Amino acid sequence: MNLELFIAKRLSKSKKIKKHYTNTITNLSKIVLSVCITVMLLSVAISKGLQSTISKSLIDTHSEISINHINKNNLNELIDIKEIDFKKIKKIKGIKNIENIVLTPVLIKNQKNLEGLVIKGVEDNYKDGLINNFIISNSEFESLEKNELIISTNHSQTLDLNPGDNCYLYFISTNKNILKRKFIVKSVFDSKNIFFNKNYAFTKINNLREINNFDENLISSIEISIDKNVEIQGTTDKINEVLNYNLVATSINERFPGLFSWIYLFDKNILFLITILLLICLFNITNTMLIIVFNQTQTVGILKSIGMKNYSIIKIFMIQKTKIFLQSIFFGNLISIFICVFQSKTNFIKLNPDSYFIDYVPIELDIPMLITVNLLTLLIIQISIFVPYLIVKKISPSNILKIN
Repeated sequence: MNLELFIAKRLSKSKKIKKHYTNTITNLSKIVLSVCITVMLLSVAISKGLQSTISKSLIDTHSEISINHINKNNLNELIDIKEIDFKKIKKIKGIKNIENIVLTPVLIKNQKNLEGLVIKGVEDNYKDGLINNFIISNSEFESLEKNELIISTNHSQTLDLNPGDNCYLYFISTNKNILKRKFIVKSVFDSKNIFFNKNYAFTKINNLREINNFDENLISSIEISIDKNVEIQGTTDKINEVLNYNLVATSINERFPGLFSWIYLFDKNILFLITILLLICLFNITNTMLIIVFNQTQTVGILKSIGMKNYSIIKIFMIQKTKIFLQSIFFGNLISIFICVFQSKTNFIKLNPDSYFIDYVPIELDIPMLITVNLLTLLIIQISIFVPYLIVKKISPSNILKIN
């Protein structure tokens, strides 16, 4: 058996040593280390969850790339699809779906209330039937008929509208006249995007074309979905190369720059938090090791007197406490994984949707980051040997033995 391991085991079983208050310090150190690991892993899981959930929510409701008239802030500026070379666009690597969209701002009214929103007219198989995933009532988008629409859960609550109810939509025509149309609420959807829920409703594209008196070649915008592993901005630039001067393709990041800047800021905040917590772990473990060394100076003196080197002595103390530190790492991982699984199943912890776009804390376990955090913690444990090593190095066996 290795000499350091043998001595460490004997010291661990020593009743004399167990009477020291170092056990209390060790237990506190164990708790602090477990808490730090739990907080680090949860922070990473929440950050990744927020990034992926918010990004996916925006992409689901707006698509990765949008083609608009160069004066895109004016919904009256329409696109003539005859001017677009779709064959060239489809040849670009990673293009998945190309969707024609008609957007029309309206006022929606029931018996008592009136609200403004944008009606999004889409084709039957919009994003491979994505709308059907949003619908929470027993209906499908493909079954929509003339003058029927799907409203969000927000408008269903604020306007007290349910499937089968009538409502009135007020359109502003191209000659500035107000057009009143009776619509039937076919079903209700929840896109999990609070902003979209508050501002949009769905209907079939031909309903809006007929009301607005649009030619079948005229649309408001084109939404383009791409494959997962394709770079969004690079694909956007390639699309712009084949468009006419009066049209522009913009990526989801360009359309929501503030939101994506906020999302990417999570990485810097998490990096800062992990750095602080790792420093706390370093201070905590170093402090524990120092207390152990100071309370066992006689043992250090005896070991030095029989010729044991400084590194071998500090290695004995590390072996003695490795089990405890590994237990802390294990419990920190166990607690964080339990909380992650519980939250992902129940959405127990809520968020303010006005601030975060979603009403719950999303969790995404990132295995590479979980491994990285654990490896960094093990590295911190190794680094924590340095200061106690300097103390052991200064201990003189002759002075210790004289005192005792």
